[in-house]
Amino acid sequence: MRWLFRIILSLMLLAVVLVAAVFLLPAERIGALAGDQLRAATGREVTFGGRLRPSLYPNIGVSTGPVTVSNADWASAAPLLQAEGLSVGLDLGALLRGDVEIKELGIRAPRITLERAEDGRANWVFDTQAGATAAGPDGTEGAQAGRRALTIGQATITDGALSFIDHGTGRTQSAEAVEATLSFPAVQGPATLSLEARVNGQPVSLNATAAAAAPFLAGDDTALTAERP
Repeated sequence: MRWLFRIILSLMLLAVVLVAAVFLLPAERIGALAGDQLRAATGREVTFGGRLRPSLYPNIGVSTGPVTVSNADWASAAPLLQAEGLSVGLDLGALLRGDVEIKELGIRAPRITLERAEDGRANWVFDTQAGATAAGPDGTEGAQAGRRALTIGQATITDGALSFIDHGTGRTQSAEAVEATLSFPAVQGPATLSLEARVNGQPVSLNATAAAAAPFLAGDDTALTAERP
């Protein structure tokens, strides 16, 4: 489950940049700025098409067209993530205080390709881990220790598809019709995930909880429970 948290956290960083940029910059500069920020956070390239559509109510936010996050250089030609679009809503009051509280993050029809190399490398482990700078184990942002870390009320994946390729064993597994909801409103509080999908043609439902979001995202040990509803 950790890979899903990391991908969503990286998309959160991108979404915050988009929301800020869309109200301050010409449209032709927003894509380059957002790409630079995600590249710095993950070591991957990001591209997106279509127009950015800002909103002011009920939350300040933005929605995008198609989004692509590149794969690791050793992996296949398929992107790590390709989605029809993102939508994000921020708490304006928190933003004015200098905090980043994402109320909603939506990922529309993502196609995610996870791969493990023969030597054990994984394409969802980024060269520069976003979790290490966004939220340290003490619950503060690594680069700005006096401020709150990114938090999210609810992130949703709709109509997703997932492929997992193990180059060591030659096995490929797939999931379709993925519907997922992730929430961690406080970094020292729990992170919860609910998931429904068809895995290799079989329906699967899962509810999972990490005891504390920050250490889990940073790769440290934390209690994790999972059950079928």
